[in-house]
Amino acid sequence: TLEIGNPIASELLEAIETSRIAVVVLSSNFATSKWCLEEIAKIADCMKRGKLDVIPIFYHVSPSDVRHQSNCFEPGFSNHEADPEIAPQKVEIWRSAFREVGAISGLHVTQYRDEAEVVSEILSKILRNLPDTMPIDLLNSLVGIESRVDE
Repeated sequence: TLEIGNPIASELLEAIETSRIAVVVLSSNFATSKWCLEEIAKIADCMKRGKLDVIPIFYHVSPSDVRHQSNCFEPGFSNHEADPEIAPQKVEIWRSAFREVGAISGLHVTQYRDEAEVVSEILSKILRNLPDTMPIDLLNSLVGIESRVDE
């Protein structure tokens, strides 16, 4: 959980570090956000160290485009590369994270697939991967899940 009043940047990176499962929703404008790219870099790092299971959700995007940073992702990465305030090494870390997460089998949300069905699949995957010792009130601690379950 993120505590109200604390800086979100350090808290979120720490939450990623201490999590066991990360659900990454990759949408067409994901690569335009430096913060989203920082998060995915942290997730990929934790995944490589065996500390985190990752469930990618390809939200109206192709896993191939994620792996290759092509089509809708290309402008975002190009803009970051052209930004003199962003080190080229940082952009390469982000690209590498995209390649790694894009290579994981994930769930696809398309115009032909019901989002509620995908949310149900995600929840099933998470619950299967959690030990029996998890608190019974798990659903109340998942951020943003209520509106999707209601739908």
